[in-house]
Amino acid sequence: MSEILTNNESEKKGIEEFYNLRLTADEHNNHPFFDKPNYRDSEYVVFEKGNEQIMLLGVPHIDSIDHSIVNVIREKIDSYKPDIIFYEGGSRESVNRLRQAPIDHVAQLNEFKIVREMGEPGLVAKLAKEREIEFDSPEPNREAEIKNSLDKGHALSDILSYYMFRSMKNFKGNESEEYILKKMHYIESDFVKSGYAEDDIKSLMKDIVKNHFPIGSYRSFFNACTSPMETEDFSGKNISAVAWETSSYRDFYILRAIEKVLKGKKRLLVIFGRSHILMIEKIVRAYVNQ
Repeated sequence: MSEILTNNESEKKGIEEFYNLRLTADEHNNHPFFDKPNYRDSEYVVFEKGNEQIMLLGVPHIDSIDHSIVNVIREKIDSYKPDIIFYEGGSRESVNRLRQAPIDHVAQLNEFKIVREMGEPGLVAKLAKEREIEFDSPEPNREAEIKNSLDKGHALSDILSYYMFRSMKNFKGNESEEYILKKMHYIESDFVKSGYAEDDIKSLMKDIVKNHFPIGSYRSFFNACTSPMETEDFSGKNISAVAWETSSYRDFYILRAIEKVLKGKKRLLVIFGRSHILMIEKIVRAYVNQ
């Protein structure tokens, strides 16, 4: 089972092995966790007791310091006392800035503002820095994600649409095409870095905004198109398939990082979105118990 993590022949083979071991969409959607009445606001904890080397904490993504998960995150960090924390969603730049900042400076940062602007990843990084705990966000870069989706046969337009639709939640639905494209310039840059001509990506992004951004229904369409677990037949099904591919690739990347830490015998706390934790739980359990 651990070959999924220690594969030395090629990353491609390791990814294929992981895809054979991960949960299917149906297994994920029928997981007992989702039977909890308040699961949308609840954490999912693996190895809370009985394991001294790793705890997996699945959390909802938040943008308010008043969410109950804030106290859960704080309590788990203080009670488990990890040597290192992995958290979801931090860019290399933001991680390095927090690492290099003086502890006194980080301690004075406003938690309300951090959670509003960075969500729970910002809070985790702040808490770790204050407690002098090593922290990192083991995420693949965007170019690697794009290449993986292309290698899996997904169309460039669907991959680009996926990343654009992920940003849809940041808009209200009445913005101009010019304003939206300006705010999404960073997506354009990622695809140019991946080897595509700037003019071609600009043109494709313009077409996507013009033809597919449904004014007035951003939230519902965003959820449908970018949900890795979407199984219904709807207009964004190809984009949802890209979401599944990208999420799975990130899970594989997370597992590689976890395995390296466990080999070093450090106590590791992994704080990621609940779907990621559900997807990797079975593989991590097998590795820990071998």
